[in-house]
Amino acid sequence: MRRNASTGRIREYQYRGECPMRCLTRFAVLLMLLITMAGCAVQQADEPTPTPLPPPPEPTLQVQRGEVIQQVQLTGSIGPAVTVGAAFGVEGKIETVYVAQYEEVTAGEVLADLNVLDELEEELELAREEAEAQAKAAQEVIRRAEIALEIAQLSLKVAQAQGRSAEEIRIEELKVEVAQMDLDKIIANLDLQSSGRVSELETAIENARLYAPMDGQLLSSLSPGRNVRPNTPVAVVGDPSVLELVVSATDEQLEILIPNMTVSITLDDKPDDVLAGYVRVLPYPYGNSATEDDGTVRITLISSPEEAGYKIGDAAHITAVIAQRDNVLWVPPDVIRNVAGRTFVIVKAPAGLQRVDVKTGVASRDRVEIIEGLSEGQIVIAP
Repeated sequence: MRRNASTGRIREYQYRGECPMRCLTRFAVLLMLLITMAGCAVQQADEPTPTPLPPPPEPTLQVQRGEVIQQVQLTGSIGPAVTVGAAFGVEGKIETVYVAQYEEVTAGEVLADLNVLDELEEELELAREEAEAQAKAAQEVIRRAEIALEIAQLSLKVAQAQGRSAEEIRIEELKVEVAQMDLDKIIANLDLQSSGRVSELETAIENARLYAPMDGQLLSSLSPGRNVRPNTPVAVVGDPSVLELVVSATDEQLEILIPNMTVSITLDDKPDDVLAGYVRVLPYPYGNSATEDDGTVRITLISSPEEAGYKIGDAAHITAVIAQRDNVLWVPPDVIRNVAGRTFVIVKAPAGLQRVDVKTGVASRDRVEIIEGLSEGQIVIAP
């Protein structure tokens, strides 16, 4: 018990002796923190205040004087001026192709046939055999009708030779007429029965073949396995003796093109040569197309293929000038603003920025004619 009490007192004395040391240590750490913070504050106070960056300058453009050309850019390819489509008359899948693309063909030449052709030809052969059998079986019926007609004719002759009464002779004449009608009816029915199915199959076989509609050149590529629909053109034959440009255009472009408008043409494989031409045909309802409306623009080249060196399939770029203004004021399209029906630009003036209403004219991709509102040399703000 004493040792425990003595030990407890010793520990109590040790604890009381350690308290001043711990307090000194904590005070020293706190003092160092205060000195460090004060140094940072002094350092921050010594740093100069940064100068704010000026706002970026507004992009400006100058009103200039020059030419403004509104034009339409088109692409097309050289093709025959006269083309005719070819179609199958029945539905099916192309089985055999006999003519390759760009080969010369003659009118009526078979270009391809369908996979149903073999089946139709087999049916036709069976139909012909059946028709022949029916015709042979009907020979007796026909012969009986012929005999009846001949008997009636002989009876009429006898009555006439014997000088019988007019009524009796008339009866014999009517018998001849009836016998003739019976024979004609039998023959007609036999023709319908025997030739009806045969004729139907012969027509189907013709429809299962694709024929060249005219002399010329096959412009299309026919591929075996392609599904086709009745009376839907799958190939085009053209006359290679007269060539022109075949061009596809958007509705927006078609609205500003006009027949006989002159154009400049550049062939893709001869970019340095500029050829002249004119719009020959515009598709309905934009122009003068009446019978050859396939939805394309047709452009005639002034130079012949021999002179300019072009051929079927050559690609080309076409430029049509819609309007041109020389020595006029212009600005880039980006500086013109349209808000709530108001057309204006922002002008940099000595008093500051100002909105100025303008009246515009001809426009191209990079220039817009200014008719009213601005003067040459004024500075406008770009967006």
